[in-house]
Amino acid sequence: MKYRILAIDIDGTLVDRNERLSPAIRAALRRAVAAGVHVVLATGRRYGRVLHLVEPLSIELPLITACGGLIKDPRDHRTLFRAEYDEAALSALLDFLFAEGHSPILSGDTYTEGYEFCYRKRHTD
Repeated sequence: MKYRILAIDIDGTLVDRNERLSPAIRAALRRAVAAGVHVVLATGRRYGRVLHLVEPLSIELPLITACGGLIKDPRDHRTLFRAEYDEAALSALLDFLFAEGHSPILSGDTYTEGYEFCYRKRHTD
């Protein structure tokens, strides 16, 4: 076998304007898996925002999401990799952003808990 892994970006590559995988794309991905190729799909989106595309494929693949910050197995939502900030560095960054008047949105590996990000407004006096 010439190729053993096929890593493909989802957005603008596999999906059409209506965020659908065509039957031809679905069939090609299944053929690649059947031929022994390890298929890996990647996106900058949050995990939950792309599941509707990959679950119907019914193939074993890791799903790289959040611009590489979170890798999960969509069959059982098991986390394979999660980038984490040092707690002190994250706290300092949040303090800085709040001081500058921003209200940051934090993404987390919390899909199975029913949410994937949190938003906290800046405290105002």
